[in-house]
Order: sequence, then C-alpha cells, then structure tokens
Amino acid sequence: MEIPFNGNVSVRIMEKYYKGRTFYYVDSAKRSDFDVMECKLTDVDCETPYWKFSDGRGTFADWEDIFDSWEEAKTEGKRRKDLFTVGFYDTPFVGLKTLEKYKDKMLYIENTINKYLKGFENFQGIDFCDVSAGGIQIRGHHKEIKGYTYGRQPTIKYDFSNAGDVIWEFLKMWGEVDNPQVIARGKAFIADGEKYGWD
Repeated sequence: MEIPFNGNVSVRIMEKYYKGRTFYYVDSAKRSDFDVMECKLTDVDCETPYWKFSDGRGTFADWEDIFDSWEEAKTEGKRRKDLFTVGFYDTPFVGLKTLEKYKDKMLYIENTINKYLKGFENFQGIDFCDVSAGGIQIRGHHKEIKGYTYGRQPTIKYDFSNAGDVIWEFLKMWGEVDNPQVIARGKAFIADGEKYGWD
C-alpha cells in the first residue's frame, strides 16, 4: 500500500491514527512462503513501522508489504510466490526487487545453460544465490554430490550486463569439473568438512 500521508507523518502519529485497525502483511524476504498475516501498527520509536501479528510476534516492514484487505494481500502473495517458483529448477535466493526486474534474464540464463548441458548426465540444474558476493552467483547441482552445490560459481553483475559472459563461464567450468577425478576430490572435501568441520 502507499505510504499514508505521503510519508510526512511520523510512525508514532500513524499508530494513533490507525489504532486497532487490522492490516494484512505479505513478506518480501528471500525464500519466504508469502503467507498473509493479520497485523496492527505498533508504537515503536523508529522510522520503519513495526507490525504486531495476532500470535504476538512482529516485524519491521515497509508499507509496500502491507495491504488494506485480505484479498489484496492474498493476490500479492501469490504473485510474489510465482515470481520465485514458476520456471526455476530451484527457488532463487535473491531479493524480490531483483526478480521483479530481472526474472526474464535469469530464466534465459538458466534455460541456455540447461540446453547446452543437456548431454551431461550428472548435471541436475542451477540456482541463483545473492549473499553479498558482489553480484548473484550461479550454482550448479551435480547428481553425485547430494546436499551441496558443485563447481565454481560465476557471478552475475547486479545490472546483468555480463549475463552472456557468465553463461559461457559456467559452461566452461562444468566441462572442467564434471570428470571422475574432480568429482572424487569434491566428495573427499565434503566428507572431511562434515567430519572435522568447515573452519
């Protein structure tokens, strides 16, 4: 929903104005379920509104995650969930705004990689991960490596200006690491990490 009063009123005053009124919250976090939760604006001395749920929990959330009606929130929750799930091998770990702007490019990258690696029987697919590594990483999934991604992770710039380059970087990398010797080393590394720790 739009910020009430064009953002010219403090959260404290808005809490008094909306006292007792029920709103509906839809999360925008990575890998969320995007369920609708009833909430009320709570008096907290902070610029970002704090919303209290009926179960006693709460969250800081911007107005764009708050809706006047359950139906409106449910529709938005479905839209957000579809953005994250429809078309991808695995749910991307990226922000909502990234998906809203670049989902088509991400699907193009994924589909192109899938097409060229179709003949590699160990290749299971890719996913996208943004963990503040200077961009969005492309991670590969290997049939023989369970529970972990495999190989190096080419990084897509946040403006996707190197999208074509990272496709070929991933394809070249996969061709180098999808062989018995490298796979055996990868399995041994994982076994040691699980046994002795990852430090």
